[in-house]
Order: sequence, then structure tokens, then C-alpha cells
Amino acid sequence: MKDSIRKAHLASVTDRFVRGQMDRRSFLRAASILGLGAGALAMG
Repeated sequence: MKDSIRKAHLASVTDRFVRGQMDRRSFLRAASILGLGAGALAMG
């Protein structure tokens, strides 16, 4: 996956989590797939 596409998906996932449209478990799963891993754990 191109870095720009990954960043766009990550921004979308983060936005949905912050707005309360996604639970923490789903956010962490999506973030780990997109390569955020440790940063998402610190945020979540």
C-alpha cells in the first residue's frame, strides 16, 4: 500500500474514533493493520 493511501486511511480511522463512531477495539485493530501499532496503544 502506498504511504499516502495508508496515511489517508489512518486519518479516516482516527477521525472516526475521535468522533465516537468507532470503539477502541476496532480502532486498535484498524490502526495495527495500517502500521500504527504502538502509537495507537498509547493513544487508546
